[in-house]
Amino acid sequence: MKQDSKAMRMEEVSRYKYMNWTAKNPDEDSDNSAIYVQELNDSVTLDDLADFFKQCGVVKVNKRAGQPMIHIYLDKERP
Repeated sequence: MKQDSKAMRMEEVSRYKYMNWTAKNPDEDSDNSAIYVQELNDSVTLDDLADFFKQCGVVKVNKRAGQPMIHIYLDKERP
């Protein structure tokens, strides 16, 4: 059942649009790898996001914390 729940959350992540902020010159190599994701379900976790984006490429890991370098900001006005 836990796998079903995780699969549902992953599907939810894939449904929402995201914006990839690229370098001004797309032909130029860049370390800019920020992605802004909005309107995710409250049940989506850091691990869910990391698993999803690993399908697209390497997700950097914070060496001190041992966690993916993903920052989740919650909207205080959201119910």
